[in-house]
Amino acid sequence: MYTIEARLYQKIMNDQAAQTELLDAGNDQERMEVIVRQGKNHGLHVTPDSVHTFLKDKMNTELSDDQLDMVVGGKGEPASPNDVIHGNQFLDLFGFTLDDNFDGGEGNDYISGGWGNDTLAGGTGNDTLYGGTGDDVMRGGEGHDYMNGGQGNDSMTGGQGNDTMVGGDGHDEMYGGTGNDNMAGDSGNDTMYGGANSDTMDGGSGNDIMYGGSGNDSMEGGLGDDLLRGEEGDDTLRGGYGQDTLYGGAGNDLLSGGLGSNNLYGGEGNDTLLGGTASTYMDGGTGNDLLVGHTGSDGMYGGDGHDTMYGGAGNDGMLGEAGNDYMRGDSGNDNMHGGSGNDTMFGGTGDDLLSGGEGNDVLHGGAGTDTLYGGAGNDTLWADSGGGDDVLIGGSGADVFVIGESDGNVTIADFNPEEDKLGLTNVPANGLVDMDVTNENGNTIIKYGDTTVTLEGVTLSGYQVWDILDTK
Repeated sequence: MYTIEARLYQKIMNDQAAQTELLDAGNDQERMEVIVRQGKNHGLHVTPDSVHTFLKDKMNTELSDDQLDMVVGGKGEPASPNDVIHGNQFLDLFGFTLDDNFDGGEGNDYISGGWGNDTLAGGTGNDTLYGGTGDDVMRGGEGHDYMNGGQGNDSMTGGQGNDTMVGGDGHDEMYGGTGNDNMAGDSGNDTMYGGANSDTMDGGSGNDIMYGGSGNDSMEGGLGDDLLRGEEGDDTLRGGYGQDTLYGGAGNDLLSGGLGSNNLYGGEGNDTLLGGTASTYMDGGTGNDLLVGHTGSDGMYGGDGHDTMYGGAGNDGMLGEAGNDYMRGDSGNDNMHGGSGNDTMFGGTGDDLLSGGEGNDVLHGGAGTDTLYGGAGNDTLWADSGGGDDVLIGGSGADVFVIGESDGNVTIADFNPEEDKLGLTNVPANGLVDMDVTNENGNTIIKYGDTTVTLEGVTLSGYQVWDILDTK
């Protein structure tokens, strides 16, 4: 048995059999330091200002209002005793090879678990907790706490306050609680829960899962194939390396896929989705969203709302759905469908397919051999081929087909002289146009500069030409 009563700074080393020692230094000091090395069959129960009994194979310590610095540990087999320590304030605790249970209580505490599967509780105050090796459980409690899991599969809970958590090696779980928390996963497959307020999370290496909770959160997947969910708030999600899946949730979110083939879901709100360097699927969800494809062959779905989509390099697919959408394909062979609403599309370079769907749409084929479908509504279809062979189909409604002097071979498959119009660009100021119009095999052939227009199934004896300005 070891019994200590002291107020003066003392240091006791114990490697021997059970014994009793009394230290009384008076009442004018408030700090006591105890360093203990535990034998195979003995432990320690320490309380300033009181006397306690030491129980075999277990260490229990309850501290009063004085400050105690302790180094607690033991030698012996893995089945050696466990340490259990409870304190009130100004507590520094260091474990060794045992499975320790440390509770700092009130005050700004420093607790290190050492080896073993430790349970560390900071209590109130701004605490520092180190798990060390082993699978540790850490609870910061109230205050702005710092927790480092070290090696092993650790569980950390920040509680109230702005907490910082570092997972270290192993597959760790982190719960931010209330406050603006900062979490870093390091190596391993980590799971993070931000909770309330605006949190910052970095998964590090490994396949990580993150939940932002409420608040405007910032998440970085890092290495590995990660799953990020922003949930409520205006969140920023970056996939990093690997094949990542990002869900913005409610709010106006920014999602960036980074490297790898990623899946991005904006959810509710006006979101921005950035595809990254590889092929990416993007779903804007509800709201007026911005989708940018970058390199790779990307799939984009705007969802409800007035969406803007840029395909970038690669063969991209775009679907606007409801709303007045804007789409630009850039390079590559792109496939665009506007859905309902009055949509505007630019195919860019490459051989593109553009379909307006419902509404009064404006379609520009751009360079390459393009196919344009106006769909229902009064649509405007621009060949813009730059020498390619384009096919224009207006669909139902009174459509306008616009050609220039250098648009190559253009075929209009459903020209209706009763309601459709043929528009020309580069018309001289005097309105006089040099055109050659002939009927061949039931079709009307119009030659205008370096452009040849074929009106399929139409034989014109008198036709209307709608003059428009060069707006290209």
